[in-house]
Amino acid sequence: MTLMAPYQDRWVTTSSGRMFTRIWEPLQATALPPILLWHDSLGCVELWRSFPEALCAATSRV
Repeated sequence: MTLMAPYQDRWVTTSSGRMFTRIWEPLQATALPPILLWHDSLGCVELWRSFPEALCAATSRV
């Protein structure tokens, strides 16, 4: 499955340290609120595989 929505990897600096984020941008502007996906500190964003893309498609965010 190919990603339909482009994404960007970013590091966010907080008072407790840095946090890795991956942000999928919708192909069209939307007024829908974002969906946040969290995983434990021992995992990585690649473990989500195609789930974020499927979630975007199922909730009309692409």
